[in-house]
Amino acid sequence: MKKFAMFLAFVSTFLMGSTAYAELVDFNDLLETEYRSSIIWMAENDIVNGYDDGSFGVDKCVNRVELLKMLFLMNDVDPYAFTSSLFKDTPEGQWYTPYVKTARAKGVVNGYPDGTFKPGNCVNRAEAIKMAVIEFFGDVPEYRYYYGYVEDLESDQWYYDYVDYVLSADAVGLMHTESSGYNDFKFFPGDSMTRAEVAEMLYRLKTIRDNRLEYYSSWEKPEDINFYPFYLACNYNPPEDMDKLDAEDLMPTDSSVLFVMDHSNSSQLKYLNSILDKFPDSELWESFKAELADDGDFWDFVNDDWKLYVAANLDEKNDDFDAYIVGQAEDGDALEEVFGNMLHKDMRSAISCEDRNRFEFWTSEIDEFYGFRYDDMLFATNKKENRDAITRRILMGDSGADLSQAANKLMYLYLDSDALNSILADSDFDETYMNLFDYVEASMSAKSTGLAFSGETKMTRLNSLWEAYRDYEVALVDKVPSDGMIAYLEEPNLKETLKLFLYWDYASWGRYYDEYPKSDIEVYEEYVADLSEEFNMMEDDIDAVMDSPFALALADIGEVYPGILFYIQLDSDDIDAGLGIADRLDDLVDESQVELAVDYGEENGILTQMAVDSQPDLRKVIMDMSMIPGEETSQLGEQWASATLEYYYGVTTDNVFVVALYPDLPNKHGKNVLDDAPFYNTAVSKLSGVYGADVTYIDFEPLFDIVDRNIDLLDLYEDEMEMYETVKDYFLTMKYLISSTEMSGYTMKSNVFVAF
Repeated sequence: MKKFAMFLAFVSTFLMGSTAYAELVDFNDLLETEYRSSIIWMAENDIVNGYDDGSFGVDKCVNRVELLKMLFLMNDVDPYAFTSSLFKDTPEGQWYTPYVKTARAKGVVNGYPDGTFKPGNCVNRAEAIKMAVIEFFGDVPEYRYYYGYVEDLESDQWYYDYVDYVLSADAVGLMHTESSGYNDFKFFPGDSMTRAEVAEMLYRLKTIRDNRLEYYSSWEKPEDINFYPFYLACNYNPPEDMDKLDAEDLMPTDSSVLFVMDHSNSSQLKYLNSILDKFPDSELWESFKAELADDGDFWDFVNDDWKLYVAANLDEKNDDFDAYIVGQAEDGDALEEVFGNMLHKDMRSAISCEDRNRFEFWTSEIDEFYGFRYDDMLFATNKKENRDAITRRILMGDSGADLSQAANKLMYLYLDSDALNSILADSDFDETYMNLFDYVEASMSAKSTGLAFSGETKMTRLNSLWEAYRDYEVALVDKVPSDGMIAYLEEPNLKETLKLFLYWDYASWGRYYDEYPKSDIEVYEEYVADLSEEFNMMEDDIDAVMDSPFALALADIGEVYPGILFYIQLDSDDIDAGLGIADRLDDLVDESQVELAVDYGEENGILTQMAVDSQPDLRKVIMDMSMIPGEETSQLGEQWASATLEYYYGVTTDNVFVVALYPDLPNKHGKNVLDDAPFYNTAVSKLSGVYGADVTYIDFEPLFDIVDRNIDLLDLYEDEMEMYETVKDYFLTMKYLISSTEMSGYTMKSNVFVAF
């Protein structure tokens, strides 16, 4: 499914803009060149491509027409907007014909005395510099500041002013010159200019121009390229009597991948805009809005009614797929411009257009792109037969998919497991977490008070995740104290959650170093073995305790430090395992007291352990920070240095294994519980199925209050502190987040609500 992966890259580009390509750039021959950053920028901005072998070809030359294309792409020049006569060796009908016409009309090139242009010749340094300077600046800028001596550059040469300028402006890279002594060198103006040298020079010239500099500074960057629309030979004028269609009429009736952005719900748009208005004024947010404001029509277009549908059907056996993209907007011309701006890399030079039978057809057989416009809708597919079938269906009045479940949502996604597995099959993704589900369905909606996310996943029968979630109802929420609650997380199985976390971490890094990659079970078992060795605990005890529901809670208890509670609900068969771990924690406390006695004397009073009368299997440990010599706690600040920490660990009478930093826990456990807290229940009311398999709650303002009280301990630099304040301001636009999951048969349903 490598082709489908490329299709996804195109879709992400359409949705997020050209910068989506940044992560895909990885040429294999850039390690030895000083021009790496410039080449990557050029590739990310769709000016240059690499070769099939994964290389950029840093030392290959650039021919004269290739340079013209790069120049016009970098300067957003429409090659079809200019006309001129051609040279005798540049015929009509070639891919480069419009570029040569444009270059001659603008005075960028004049050709050779014999009337030729020699389009396939490698461009030499003098020619390339002249063409670039004229295109970027129109004429040679006046700035000259070069003190060096160039042995092969004389003032009576036709290219002298151009080369003198780029040397003065530091607009050519290191490999352009060869030193022949102190502060003098040769430039070799007649030598071919390589792809690396061209990329560096164009990058530097654009940096100079975009930032209005006199000379190149590596601290500055050029502006990213705004892709210009494809300029086609036909002008679309739809007749007034066309049948009105909706975007779903063009979609296949059964898709293995479906993504919908339905932007036509006016009330949801109003809610979404009101949320965006709550974002704080910051340089980041203001620069984002300012960048979009540069295009005067952007916000008008965004606030029009529009829809975007993306679908695909995959054939894993034949490494084949059918892809569909449909856009619909109130302003079809504006949508066509946006659509054209985001077209795949080299397609703009190979695309053709024709008006026929109420359609505007687009074709690019090189890139397997076939599209059309019909009234206010634009359609694209990767196969001609798909386009033909859709147009026949339109003409016959047949409707497409029933997407009522996606209507009036800001976003909607459907993905079946066969599609995902086909995509992952060509990657190095381990198969451990494939085939976990039959399908996933998710959506996002805007409400008057926040954003709602919902999802539905049909699980396969034989996987441990489903086994962990089925028949479980949130229970620990009835036992955790609600005083000062900031955050709460409950999951039905610690082992499965830990397996997932550990494996993803291992899959991201560790397995690349293993000759025989491990499964998630092996990674988990290795972790348990390490834990057992480190703390001298029985592996069976650790595994038994972890194979249980758990909760993690964070509370503001009015101290400099937060209250932290970690609960594990034990089965009756696992109580002995929990008590065994608690006994080992007793040993660790004893060992710590011995170490403190050695360091500070027998009666130092720093660490005290005591029994809890009401909970015979629960231990209480007091740590008095004020008893530690001041010079050793001075970096903690006065509040921490004088704090008294109250820890608990062990097994409660209702079979909960507890590790907590929470004052007077025995008198609050199971009494003042989160389930009775008004703020929590207000959040819960936004969800359905909150008493299903898991629940998460986060209250953002007290969370940042805790961080602010301890900000000095982070020892942030000034710029890091500014970044933290910005991040905090953004998060504080949110009041709280609440999420839940429930299992109904083999279907897992998830809900998330973020209140603003």
